[in-house]
Amino acid sequence: RIIAANLSMLGIVFVWQNDIKSAGVTYHEAKALAATTQNLRAEMINLIVGSFYWTSLGELDKAEDCLQRCQTLSQRLGSRLLEATCLQYLGRVNAFKGDNVRACKLAEEAVEMLQESESGMSFRGPGALGVLALSTDDKSKRLVAIQRAEDLLAAGSVSHNYMNFYEDVMEASLHAREWDAVNRFALALEDYTKDEPMPRGDFYIARGRALAAHGRGERDRATMVELQRLYDQAKEIGLKLALPALETALATP
Repeated sequence: RIIAANLSMLGIVFVWQNDIKSAGVTYHEAKALAATTQNLRAEMINLIVGSFYWTSLGELDKAEDCLQRCQTLSQRLGSRLLEATCLQYLGRVNAFKGDNVRACKLAEEAVEMLQESESGMSFRGPGALGVLALSTDDKSKRLVAIQRAEDLLAAGSVSHNYMNFYEDVMEASLHAREWDAVNRFALALEDYTKDEPMPRGDFYIARGRALAAHGRGERDRATMVELQRLYDQAKEIGLKLALPALETALATP
């Protein structure tokens, strides 16, 4: 029961290490243990981690299935914080599916739910606000969400918020063609992880900077070599969700 309750946390560590294969093995093992021990909370946590694993692979329907099951369990157990987490990641999945209207609505619901408890916004607020920034088509709403999240991070927050937020707002800024913002968030993530760098963070920092340079019109050899390196790395790791923007940049003369 102890292993069932905690194994999925090892899975998310593998995700941050860009060891997607081990993350998948751990996810399936934790899923089986949660069923064997009939530990619904363990199952719920593993479904959240599993959704992140499937999203990284670009398997968005599988990620959504995990989160819908997780939402059902969180409502059954009366866990509003974990339900808000499900909504946050459901919003993220829908943003990557291209359904920004639904994604934005889910992200707003997550933020509202997190605001109900004293610890909610420090627990998940910046990550949920990052999804809101990623999904909204309203520039002013995006900037307000970013500022709110940055204020929470400056005050001190749980570490997953920094990783989730900076990754998503780099993506949001790339979509908005705001190249300076991409570099600002890349630098912020680099600064946060400088004492203990993580492969996933390093990859997205480099990806953000390379795509921003390309977006500015830089086509020098160094930029194109870096884009190719990142494309090859993402393909080898299995970060399929990171590939399309790199493919587009490499195909653009």
